[in-house]
Amino acid sequence: MKMRKNVQEINNENMVITNFMLSANRRLFHGSQTKGLNNFIPSVNGHGRKALYATTEKAFAAIFINRPGGSLEAAWGRYNGIPYYCERIANVFDKNYSNVQGSIYEFAKESFVNVAGGWEDEYISDCPMSVINELQIYDAKQYMIELAKLGEFIIIPYSNRFDYFPHFEDDFIMNCIDLLNKYGGTIINDIIKYHPAIGDKIISLANRNYNNEYSNGTTIPIKY
Repeated sequence: MKMRKNVQEINNENMVITNFMLSANRRLFHGSQTKGLNNFIPSVNGHGRKALYATTEKAFAAIFINRPGGSLEAAWGRYNGIPYYCERIANVFDKNYSNVQGSIYEFAKESFVNVAGGWEDEYISDCPMSVINELQIYDAKQYMIELAKLGEFIIIPYSNRFDYFPHFEDDFIMNCIDLLNKYGGTIINDIIKYHPAIGDKIISLANRNYNNEYSNGTTIPIKY
């Protein structure tokens, strides 16, 4: 015979669910190809600062397990609130993630900050961090495909990019200009490596729009 739950039992269950949700919202995730880590120490980033990066979603952390070309190979963010990965190069999703192993680590959110003007799903800490939990990934591609089947992730092939983002290529060119402004002219070598067809166009736009002057006021020649 099935017993009816009393009000106190229902309230207790609701409290457990609420506490679990609050706890989950206080956690961040970090993807790495290295398994079995218990602690992380911030390393020097491209701006010369010590930083440890984490993100709000396991899907984003999975992307960071292996992204050799970074945003030059793919774009990621949220589409209607759902994390997505969109190829900038055909078949790069399979190339970068098929049979790639790694781990997704969980951290407490309290010691991280979201940098003003930065990506809303990225958090940074300058403190050493202990791992709360480790999820080992044995095939990053398959893991993200499973997330997509659950409706928690969108994988956008290169051939479908305009279905989601009609101005995808124009936006990418402006992103490259921003990268030049942020990191200096030497990054043009990476842009040409992954996108040789638009290298000259980006150099021309950078010279015209920015006059080779970057945020620190120093003139940096763009060359390759």
